[in-house]
Amino acid sequence: MSVKRLYSSLLESEIGNLRERILNDPVQVLDPPDQHHEFANGDHGRKLDFDKITTGSDFFWQWVSAYTNWVNEVYRGQRPDVLVGVANGANRLATTMSASVGTVALETYKKDKKTVGLNNMARIAIDELNPRFALIIEDVGTTGGTTSTVVPQLREMGVERIEVAHTWIRKPGLIELNRLDVPYSAMIHEPLPTFAESECHTLTNGFCNQGVILIPHGQ
Repeated sequence: MSVKRLYSSLLESEIGNLRERILNDPVQVLDPPDQHHEFANGDHGRKLDFDKITTGSDFFWQWVSAYTNWVNEVYRGQRPDVLVGVANGANRLATTMSASVGTVALETYKKDKKTVGLNNMARIAIDELNPRFALIIEDVGTTGGTTSTVVPQLREMGVERIEVAHTWIRKPGLIELNRLDVPYSAMIHEPLPTFAESECHTLTNGFCNQGVILIPHGQ
């Protein structure tokens, strides 16, 4: 279920500045108007690609600062025991943020294009730390499908409370996380046009119907 948050004015400003940079920075995190992508679940839309933000750049540190301040404000008094990065892009976020959040970062690896798994070091850490609350760190939420694949692994290892924190949720709701009854939220919860493949070709506002270049998944 999606959890709506109220933020301090300072954090609202920081999130707003990050949103503007995501939409307007020359690195083009968001696809330009003349192209769109096929997503892992087959949907079509302009892709938000946070991997275009170079680690260590000022854009990266702006992103990390906003994300860290958001987590610290939202979870004040209920700090997560571990941050779990979703491979590949969000692993670097979890690792970079962990010290400022005052917790431990765990990483996942890609099993295939739709599935991630806890790596060996993460499993060892869970065995040793016995965390009660795991906050999964993800950059973009489209359906929650990839993120949802790590949830059963955490539950099997005894983690009682699991939530997901996104930079941007691009749909009104994430059906796969709803199915698992996992709470989730985002700094930026702003739907972007997203179409099933057939809709993309037939709807008046479908990207394919408008002749917008399609980039197949994985390219």
